[in-house]
Amino acid sequence: MPAIGLTVLVAQLVATVVNGFTGLFTSLFQAAGLVTPAIALSMAQGILFVPIVLLGDLWFGLAGIMWALTRTEVLVFLAGVGIWLASRGRIDRGLAAGSEERAEAALEQATVRRGARPGGAGAAGGASAPQGRVPLRATPLRSRASSA
Repeated sequence: MPAIGLTVLVAQLVATVVNGFTGLFTSLFQAAGLVTPAIALSMAQGILFVPIVLLGDLWFGLAGIMWALTRTEVLVFLAGVGIWLASRGRIDRGLAAGSEERAEAALEQATVRRGARPGGAGAAGGASAPQGRVPLRATPLRSRASSA
C-alpha cells in the first residue's frame, strides 16, 4: 500500500513541475498578445485529461490513472514548446517594436477607458474613482523609481 502512495506522490510532483513551465508558456503568450495559443494551452489541459484518464485506466489500470495528469501536463508542455518555437519571431518583433512612449500611451489609453480623466478627478492622485475601481498611475516608471 505505501508503494501506491509513493507512486502517486512522484507522479503529482512531476506533473507540478511540468505544470509550472506550462503556465509560464501560457503567461508568455498572453503577455505577447498571442491569445489563441494561450487559450489553446489552457483548454488542452482540461480537454486532454479526461480521455487520458479513461485510456490510462483501460490500458494500464490504476497506474494509468495515477500517471494521467503527468502525461497530460507533458503533452501540453510539448505543445507549448512547439508553439513557442514557431512564434519566437513574432514575439521578438513585438519586443523590438515596444518603447517607453508606446507603453505610456497604452497606459494613458487604459486610464481613459476605465472612466478616469487624465489630469483630473479620477486620475492618479485625483479625488475620486468609480466605485470598485482603482485608478491607474500615469507617472513614468523612471519617476516612480527615482522618487522611491
